[in-house]
Amino acid sequence: MNNDKIFEFSYGGLFSGYRELCIVEEGGRIIARYTEFPQAGRDRTFEVSGEDLEELERALEGAGVRGWFANYWNPVLDGTQWSLTFEGRTHEGSNCYPEGFGALSSFLADRFDMPGCEPEECFVERPGEIDPREHIALYLNRVGDGREQQRMDADELEEHMEDMRMTASEMRADIDALADAAPRFRRYSEIIEDAGIEPSLQRMRELDVRDLDADVIIAMMAFIYRADRWDGYSEDFLECVTDGTFDRWLEALSEKLAREW
Repeated sequence: MNNDKIFEFSYGGLFSGYRELCIVEEGGRIIARYTEFPQAGRDRTFEVSGEDLEELERALEGAGVRGWFANYWNPVLDGTQWSLTFEGRTHEGSNCYPEGFGALSSFLADRFDMPGCEPEECFVERPGEIDPREHIALYLNRVGDGREQQRMDADELEEHMEDMRMTASEMRADIDALADAAPRFRRYSEIIEDAGIEPSLQRMRELDVRDLDADVIIAMMAFIYRADRWDGYSEDFLECVTDGTFDRWLEALSEKLAREW
């Protein structure tokens, strides 16, 4: 029987254990499965009503989930890790949470009897408190460097390319989220033009990005993403994710943001 996942939320840590709520459509019914690890005494499966689902969608909308970035990381040992999947997009973090997370967690605790995961107040990300460009820089450790493929067999290459496609998809969504958080990036073409850069992928690849501002590097990524959409068939963005182009750009971006900090 095929199950279509509607929503999934999990959180926990090494010492506190893990909790997960997964809601799926199964045989024409909406089923929720709640599990705990390593304790299993509260595990249960129950049917979700249409009203429950509508309330969940309103809670997700109120929390602003569609505008969340893919990753929220704070370099603290252990602590709490969380993950949320909705509408085919996954958001996750460790000891850092998007604004709206606490309200959504409280809703899940009340509506689905899932113990609340209350974020530490100082690690809730709010506009103006954290540089949103950091979310793009986080992809440095996920994009390809253009060399690893040469060492892969057919099965490894297929798995690698699936990872690259997922990374490209998340990066595109995060560029959109960045434009919402920092509207200046909606004018990516102007940023590129003001930097004296020809709007050409080939020309951009030839640049020494170490000489460019952080905003210009991100604007070039946005340009390639949007150019793919205009063309309708191009996969230049995915190619840049895979062949080492973005690896080089993100390394420079990370270094520049670190210096600004």
